[in-house]
Amino acid sequence: MRAIIGAGDVGSRVAEELDHEGWDIVIIDHNEQAIAAIEERLDVQAIVGNGTHLPTLEAAGIGSADLLIAVTDLDEKNILSCVFAKEYGVPKKIARVRGVTEIQSPSPFVTGTKLGIDEVFDPGRMLVDEIVRFIQTPGASHIVDFAGR
Repeated sequence: MRAIIGAGDVGSRVAEELDHEGWDIVIIDHNEQAIAAIEERLDVQAIVGNGTHLPTLEAAGIGSADLLIAVTDLDEKNILSCVFAKEYGVPKKIARVRGVTEIQSPSPFVTGTKLGIDEVFDPGRMLVDEIVRFIQTPGASHIVDFAGR
């Protein structure tokens, strides 16, 4: 089972992709309208609640999740959701944390490794990197990665 905390643009898009791949998904968000919209479109378990509230995580079956993706609008909530998921034994935890890549020499706390977070990503930084790659390739209309390059 894959757990997603946050049903905004990023969370709903991730849920959509995972649903199309056939994964069992649970998505948690405090916004009732966002949860209702996801329930209408996707075959997922959608829960109205707080992804940092232990009873909500337990009701979602967090102990059986093999992946948690935390993509709410609050960095602190994303980090805390991953910390709790670690305590429930979730093997892979991913958190959206804005501004983390602007630090020159990030500490293990900033990168999430001390907190048990496997991947920390900054969508703003990712967008900037893609734009820079695009403008550094003269005449390109598309850029495609092959073997991670």
